[in-house]
Amino acid sequence: MDYLSANLTEACDRRAGMVADSGEWMRLRRKVIGVRPSIDVCERVGHFEVPAPVVHSTAVESARDVVAYVIILINEVYSLENDEARDAPQPGHLPDAVQER
Repeated sequence: MDYLSANLTEACDRRAGMVADSGEWMRLRRKVIGVRPSIDVCERVGHFEVPAPVVHSTAVESARDVVAYVIILINEVYSLENDEARDAPQPGHLPDAVQER
């Protein structure tokens, strides 16, 4: 549900010409890109699921957050050319997001 509502929010903001601050942008991107479900699928397909006793540990959650962050940044870099080609607004948060981390 987060994925769908985040996509709707992003589309409405784009139409209205609104640009979120870098923190809100990253929170929205985490939901829109759907990284967490992808990580779950990779674990299952790769047969390296995290054992139940540690799946919600701070260390594992932190590792997943870092993976999600890296995937989001890579996605933004690769989609920049496409966004520019269709004249999509560029929020300019990519450099800010990198510096904040």
